[in-house]
Amino acid sequence: MKRILLAGFSVAALVALAGCTLFYPNNDQTQDPVAQNSLTPSAFPSPSESAEPEATPSPSPSVATTKAAAKIQVLYSDTSQGFLEVIAEVTNFAEDGGQCKLVAYSGSTSKVIAAFKAESNVGTTQCFPIKVEFSSLTKGTSTVAVAYESNSYIGESDKFEVNIP
Repeated sequence: MKRILLAGFSVAALVALAGCTLFYPNNDQTQDPVAQNSLTPSAFPSPSESAEPEATPSPSPSVATTKAAAKIQVLYSDTSQGFLEVIAEVTNFAEDGGQCKLVAYSGSTSKVIAAFKAESNVGTTQCFPIKVEFSSLTKGTSTVAVAYESNSYIGESDKFEVNIP
């Protein structure tokens, strides 16, 4: 009984392996692929036999890439721990490699106060918690925003006010 099972198993394995050759993409590729595709030197004209001068490639015009809009939502801001802490996320995509920046506004001028990494989450891009010492900000009420930039996206949150003691 063992011999019959062993013989049946061997035949089944042999048939299965032989059947794989029908579906293998490099069927009948027994020769060296380099030797199959090599051309004899006489197939190429020598430089002196060339009838047409070589054309130099013209430089292609540079294409300006535009970045898609990033929608940033500030989830939390706090100044009670002795520093400004802001937590924000980009809500319309998830990607790694971008950077979140805390931007302070004074009238129409802006200044990047701090920059932090961002990383993808399930459906959003999370900014690492932004923590900035009070010494980097002016005392009193400051207007700030969170900006995001990567190779593909750029954007800024709505401005909001924080009270720096």
